[in-house]
Amino acid sequence: MNLPSTLSHALENLKKAQVIVNALGKHLFQHFIEATEMEWDLFRTQVHPWEREQCIKYY
Repeated sequence: MNLPSTLSHALENLKKAQVIVNALGKHLFQHFIEATEMEWDLFRTQVHPWEREQCIKYY
């Protein structure tokens, strides 16, 4: 089995992991998923300084 290549893929796999739900409990698991989805949304909507520097070279 390969490791997920993105946080989004990791979240999809985590949502299917009943052993984690059982370990954390449904309430904590759901809040963890919600917090991690918010983190992923913040990450994917940010432009990193490296990306800006790379784009400036071309425009």
